Amino acid sequence: MKNKDLIRIHNAITWLSNIEWSKFAYAMIKNKKLIRNELENIEWSIFDTENYKEYNKLRIELCEKFCEKNQDWSCIFINDINGQQSYKIENKKEFEKEILELQEKFKEDIEHKTNQLVEYNKLLDEEINIELFMIKSDDLPNMLTVEQTESIFDLIKD
Repeated sequence: MKNKDLIRIHNAITWLSNIEWSKFAYAMIKNKKLIRNELENIEWSIFDTENYKEYNKLRIELCEKFCEKNQDWSCIFINDINGQQSYKIENKKEFEKEILELQEKFKEDIEHKTNQLVEYNKLLDEEINIELFMIKSDDLPNMLTVEQTESIFDLIKD
């Protein structure tokens, strides 16, 4: 199992945390604790520095300054082919000039963050040895949907 699988399972457990079924709840709580211990170091590996937080705040302010607005002066967003949302920039030439200046000012912080993300992605692909608490298929709550069951499939034993 890889670290990225643990993150997926942890998210599924969090999603299902409101289901009240004693054996199921016990298994989910036990696994959540096991997984939290494993993921703690990974989360710290992408912690934003104060300078990077400042850069990101200023970057967003620039985006909001140069983006197109609708009738109620809210920013207009566009989606790329991967579903990523971004600001619809109106004056691209001015925006690019100012964003490049900002990036130059925070160059070291941006490079540090880029390196953090490279290391984070390596950590996600690392194989780990963890013994998760399995739940019998007979102990699953009847109200689980197929999607919910699939999200915790790695925790189910026949």
